Amino acid sequence: MVRGSQFTVRSLLLSAICCLLSAACYLRAAAHSGEIDSLIRAAPASLGADAVVLLDRVQVAFDAGNNRTLERHCLVKVFAAQGRKDYRQVSIPFDPATEKCEVLLAQVHAPDGKATTAGNSLPIQFSDFPDGSVLEYRYRLSPRKKGRSAAFSGREPLGGYLPVWRKELSVSFPKGTEFHWSCPSPPAPDPWPLTPDLRVDTMGKSVRFLWTARQESALVREPGEPGLERRVPAIIYSSYPTWREVAEGFRKRWAPAISQTTQLRQKAHQLALGKSRSEALREIFRFVSEKIQTVPAESGAVNRRPQPAAQVLKQGRGDCRDKACLLAALLNAEGITAYPLPIRSGGMPVSKEVPAPEAFDRIIVMAFLDNNPGYFDPCAGLQPYGRLPETEQGAEGLVLDPKNYRFVTLPVESYDRNLAQVLGDVTVRRDGLVTGNIRAKLTGSYDAWVRETLAAVPTAGSQFAAALLALDNPTSVVIDSLSISDLTDITKPVELSFRYTVFPSSLPPSLSSSLLLPTPALFLDPLFALSGSDTRRTNLLLRPWRICRFTCLVHLENGVSASSLAPTWFKETPSIRATRWWEKKPAGIEFKTEFMLKKTDLNPEDYKQVKAVADEFRAPGMRELRLSR
Repeated sequence: MVRGSQFTVRSLLLSAICCLLSAACYLRAAAHSGEIDSLIRAAPASLGADAVVLLDRVQVAFDAGNNRTLERHCLVKVFAAQGRKDYRQVSIPFDPATEKCEVLLAQVHAPDGKATTAGNSLPIQFSDFPDGSVLEYRYRLSPRKKGRSAAFSGREPLGGYLPVWRKELSVSFPKGTEFHWSCPSPPAPDPWPLTPDLRVDTMGKSVRFLWTARQESALVREPGEPGLERRVPAIIYSSYPTWREVAEGFRKRWAPAISQTTQLRQKAHQLALGKSRSEALREIFRFVSEKIQTVPAESGAVNRRPQPAAQVLKQGRGDCRDKACLLAALLNAEGITAYPLPIRSGGMPVSKEVPAPEAFDRIIVMAFLDNNPGYFDPCAGLQPYGRLPETEQGAEGLVLDPKNYRFVTLPVESYDRNLAQVLGDVTVRRDGLVTGNIRAKLTGSYDAWVRETLAAVPTAGSQFAAALLALDNPTSVVIDSLSISDLTDITKPVELSFRYTVFPSSLPPSLSSSLLLPTPALFLDPLFALSGSDTRRTNLLLRPWRICRFTCLVHLENGVSASSLAPTWFKETPSIRATRWWEKKPAGIEFKTEFMLKKTDLNPEDYKQVKAVADEFRAPGMRELRLSR
């Protein structure tokens, strides 16, 4: 009887515990359901955006070995067709080699209140849903194999281009862990449009960040604006004590990737055979840049272990980590000291008070010739050799020299490295027919722009040449011949030349008329992003300085004369200098223009001044030559 009674009591206790656990789970689920219903009911019926993020809740947990488990719960209300397009498929950034991803929930809350479950495959697929629907998804990332690392770190932005109404980040870790965090704001004068209402709760072994600022409309993506990472505040957290541990962590992860193999040494020797050290560096860089396919890097990839350089060489493809390690390995094989260099691109400074690998977003290479450093990005596409893209000029990087870990600021080019030199030669016949030649030599940002423009549409050379003339009626222009240098050779500047004919207008030849000279005014729009409105809300990122010179000699046949020449024109502001003048020469009339951008970054007030000068500069009257026949 006693035993039976004890067994009965034990059974009753177990049953009670199970009931309590079930009740707790039920209450938790009910509370969760109530919270979601409350957020959905409070959401607006419409907003000045394609969608709004009602909730973005991120819970990160680190164990004693600093292994990370992350759960994310998102609630997104969609208002318009673009929002439906953006969220029809949701990709989850993670490293499949080291992490596994579980979709815990994916469903659509229709406007009528009906909830439909979506599949749990990756990427998450939401079937057709009407405007006003709320998409809910939750997933978990966990390590495939637990190990032990020296520290943990992470970065979580507080928003994006879409409005975010509620953002939560919780970070938990073993008790006694040294924990650092900061929330650096974008540099003035381009602040985030809202000041985060950030609440921080510290509970001994966890930290909870809550942002409840409400942004009522989407951010407008303006031409030439800095990247989103420069505009959005972000929480950076870390348990690294100093930057030295961060640098050593990078080296530990990357050392196996750049270790030498027979294949690497053979390839490096093949590329460098018979060349000087500087020529070998250029040839090896060209090979990695042009022959190894660039694949996009996943979010947070900078902090992950790259593929071995020999493997990248064999498969012929890799992201910025992989190609940087391959370039460094090949250079080291030829005795050229080179390190992968993590940098923070886009003009955003590194938050020095919180040592964390997430402070960086790209990997390039730092190489030394005669103890002089050079910086090379093998994923920069068609940039001229030795030139960094504008978003990387002035960036901060962490030098992984074990003898001297340090920060370095990448150089910003001066204007004379970014020059468009354009020469024109025009002949005006008595019948009004105009023939001419244009020759252009481009360096720096001009060079990169032309390469990218023509590489995207290889057959567009004639259209590009016609547009470069900036004539009011481009249909009257015929490009008779066109020559463009090899755009794939990044070691030489782009040169283009073409011959054109402009047919006469319908005016009788006895009447006075005017000739609009071709100018390189086309360079203003894509490089300065000045084709939009007169005002901006964001900074215009324009590294580096630029200068464009155009000289045109006009030959007048017998019977044609210039009735008047416009006066010299000159304008200068702290941001730009522009001038234009005419001069009579024995061979004809010479027309010269020059403009120079004097600043590397334009705030909205600078933009207004530059836009006004640019509009005046490219007005037809500025290049009008009055003729009498």
